[in-house]
Amino acid sequence: MHNGPAGFETKGLVNDFEKLYRKEKKPLFKRVVQELKKSRRLKKGVNISRINRFSIKDSNVLVLGKVLGTGELNHSVNIIAFSYSKEALEKLGKSKSKVQTLKDWAKKPVIPQKVILLG
Repeated sequence: MHNGPAGFETKGLVNDFEKLYRKEKKPLFKRVVQELKKSRRLKKGVNISRINRFSIKDSNVLVLGKVLGTGELNHSVNIIAFSYSKEALEKLGKSKSKVQTLKDWAKKPVIPQKVILLG
């Protein structure tokens, strides 16, 4: 029985965030590692409607799964996620949101004061 990430990209992200956690001791990095170590079946998709419901204009949202395109986004957000559906990227672009992947964020991690963690 196999547990945890199977893909090379995910394993690389886990290693990057483990290094960041050891270096900076930020609980957010530890949580990211825990979520990334889960199998793909356990990673949750988050719809745009949920992001809209739990965020306000220009808030920082971290999604440790895939952002899905169901629903509408009425305001712009700064969002970091593992992956995005094509429809979600279109809707985020229309709302003028700043979009970033976990892989890009791992290279230059800037931790905002307040982060909304979804997924």
